[in-house]
This record gives sequence, C-alpha cells and structure tokens, in this order.
Amino acid sequence: MNQYFAALVTMLAHSALLALGEGQSGAEDRPSAPNLPEARSFIDTLDMLQEKTSGNLSDDERSYLISVLYDLRMRYLRASSSATGGSG
Repeated sequence: MNQYFAALVTMLAHSALLALGEGQSGAEDRPSAPNLPEARSFIDTLDMLQEKTSGNLSDDERSYLISVLYDLRMRYLRASSSATGGSG
C-alpha cells in the first residue's frame, strides 16, 4: 500500500472522527461536541476519493478505503440518530 495514500485516508478519517465527537480535540480531556455537517464533509471527501481513484488502486488500498468509509458511515448514522433522539 502506498504510504501517502494511507496517510491521506487516515488523516481524513481522523478528522471525521473528531467531527463526530469521538476522540479528543486539542488539550481538552473530554471529547468535543459532534459537528455532523463537518463530519459529512470529510466522509464525502473520502467517497469522492474512492470514486476518482476507481480502477487505479491496489487491492490493499481499495480494501482499506472501503473499510474506512463503511466504519465512518456507521458511526455517522449512530451519531445522527443520537442527535435526533433516535433509539440507536
């Protein structure tokens, strides 16, 4: 797997997780509040990357990107369900 591709995907995924309120932001000891529009933007950017690189990725790169997107989408659904008072 190309290290720069993996780093880009990881960086965008990490930013999405922070926007979802998972992980810690800065020096604070508690997670930040979810920012769903910002999280959606990072997920959409990864989705665009998948679309634009279709047919040009190694099997490992493709699998990694698919796995990251699936995980982020599931987390986004849970966060948006919680934000709207859904039962999870």
